[in-house]
Amino acid sequence: MAEVIPKPTLLYGTFVVSSASVTQVIPISGMSSSGVVSVIYLHSTTGGAGQFLKSITPSTNQISTLWGVSCAIGESIRWNVLSFS
Repeated sequence: MAEVIPKPTLLYGTFVVSSASVTQVIPISGMSSSGVVSVIYLHSTTGGAGQFLKSITPSTNQISTLWGVSCAIGESIRWNVLSFS
């Protein structure tokens, strides 16, 4: 009989930026290198937001996002798993 592996139940979340960088690594339990995720950048401070998404690279239990401009500390990235694999 085949082993049944339970699927992760957390399909969305909010990642708070803690390092001003163009790369943000977001932990997502159950993610695989063939997973699919959508993200939204939430600009919560005053002034204009120049961030734009260049890429999302999924891997084991995380995704790496690359932005055109450094993300600001304290702002957020909302993520939504469309498929774990």
